[in-house]
Amino acid sequence: MEPINLVIGCDDGNAYSFDMRKMDKVRCIHKDHIGAIMDLDFAPTGREFVTGSYDKTIRLFDIDG
Repeated sequence: MEPINLVIGCDDGNAYSFDMRKMDKVRCIHKDHIGAIMDLDFAPTGREFVTGSYDKTIRLFDIDG
């Protein structure tokens, strides 16, 4: 697991990943939800994460996009 990755779920339905060393720009925008993201959790490896949305769906994303 890489402790430099930060992912934020937003109410616009997107998840934004950042490199903690360079917070001035977004590393990747993960799109696919219609509603607000309510929950986010990382896989044990730290390379994937899952999001749960207000639109009653879950999505699995790779950290690199």
